[in-house]
Amino acid sequence: MDEKNSDLSGMNTTEAKEYILQHIVSLKLVRKEMEKLEENLSKWNLRTELACSKGETGLALEAKKEAEKIQALRMKLSGDAEELRNMIDRMIQQLPGVTEQKQASPGGTDLETVDPVMLEQELLMASGYLPGDEKKAEIDRTMKKLEADNIVEIELAKLKEKMENKNG
Repeated sequence: MDEKNSDLSGMNTTEAKEYILQHIVSLKLVRKEMEKLEENLSKWNLRTELACSKGETGLALEAKKEAEKIQALRMKLSGDAEELRNMIDRMIQQLPGVTEQKQASPGGTDLETVDPVMLEQELLMASGYLPGDEKKAEIDRTMKKLEADNIVEIELAKLKEKMENKNG
């Protein structure tokens, strides 16, 4: 994203506001994705600890790799969010200089102002889809099984302790 993407010259007020709104929506989607990544990062960090505590070094290494990938993606999105915020601020500062030069198109929104590549990326992020997640899904299933087994072990230990306290 560069200065050219935040230039509102040649737009009327309605077009400029719609263009800014598109960027605000993009920013919100990026922030929402960052929240999801933060949750996933916590989950994979806990899984790393769990696998280590169970002596599953291979699984712990895979979980740590996944956490590192998520952290890297989160950092990239953080930079993207900051860049979007700066663009939005620059565009908002230009709004007072935008005039009603042209009439809006009769059908409502002018399709030429919609960036199809940006729209596609927004839809992908909104659906939570990331390509190449096959291995992640397999690790996720294994970790969920390990977590479930751990919960069963904890509950069984609690039950045994309760029974021993009743008998003792």
